[in-house]
Amino acid sequence: MLSKASKPRKLVLYSKPGCCLCDGLKEKLHAAFSLSGPDPLHDVVLQVRDITSNPEWEKAYQYEIPVLAKVLSDGSEVISRSLIIYE
Repeated sequence: MLSKASKPRKLVLYSKPGCCLCDGLKEKLHAAFSLSGPDPLHDVVLQVRDITSNPEWEKAYQYEIPVLAKVLSDGSEVISRSLIIYE
């Protein structure tokens, strides 16, 4: 059985330059990754993707960013469409 330390969990944040909501979410995620507790998030790898660098991402997410996706073990992504950010 693989331990969480040997197989990191992966998230993808679809973002773009100048997006204050994206920057805010990225800050909150990094803060959460540094917390300790019964299920620490130290093994989570966050990849930030600039939607302006890929026409398909820009078309799909231009009106929805920030978009957070969980990367599954097969490499596919599950998008959270109901992300609510509280300040």
